[in-house]
Amino acid sequence: MSDSMVERVARALAWHGLTQHGTIVCRWPDDWSQVDADRYRIQARAAIEAMTEPTPWMIVGGNSQLPVRGEHLVWTDERTTRLYTAMITAALEEKK
Repeated sequence: MSDSMVERVARALAWHGLTQHGTIVCRWPDDWSQVDADRYRIQARAAIEAMTEPTPWMIVGGNSQLPVRGEHLVWTDERTTRLYTAMITAALEEKK
């Protein structure tokens, strides 16, 4: 079973905290529990929450992946936004 999105982002933030300009300044601990994981989980949750509303450019990108019938998109910008928002919300509610 893979980690939740919050956990993935928390680990990425923790790893970033162990590097400086791409150079590792501290080795990754053998055990995730040796890191202040809760602090990174709080930061991860805040970062993901900030992404809840897609930008117009993200909507265009999402729409570009949708099927087209004739010259019309099957979905509207509103539906793409709702789908994206639902996915981010689900990531925040996902259990470990």
